[in-house]
Amino acid sequence: MAPVDASLPPYLIHAILMAGGFILLATGVFIVMRLRKQRWWFKTHRMLGLLGAVFMIVGWTAASIMLAEGGENPEGLHAFLGLTVILVAVVTAGLGLLQFRLKKKQIRIIHHWTGRATVILQAANIALGLRLIGIL
Repeated sequence: MAPVDASLPPYLIHAILMAGGFILLATGVFIVMRLRKQRWWFKTHRMLGLLGAVFMIVGWTAASIMLAEGGENPEGLHAFLGLTVILVAVVTAGLGLLQFRLKKKQIRIIHHWTGRATVILQAANIALGLRLIGIL
């Protein structure tokens, strides 16, 4: 019998990591919006936000490796929006951590809105990615 190749295609690794990042970030936003009365909300929100940003960075790295190995370059909106979403997610995480060091209300407000924007932009970019591979 021939050996079975159990490895995932590179685009699927990218998709799984990005979907995981989206789920983590969306859950973090949901917790802030609906579960702030729980004692555990803040630590969970912080952990989900940081972990979601890490998943997205690793997902972007997987896409970069895929392209470096000769994969198709998804020129256009998906690639541009993907990089934008990752940058906004990293800025949002940084603002979330910074707001307690500087104690400025403006930082908290910007963190609040960039967090929501990140999740909305990421959902749009996931739809664009699914369209690229023929699912949508």
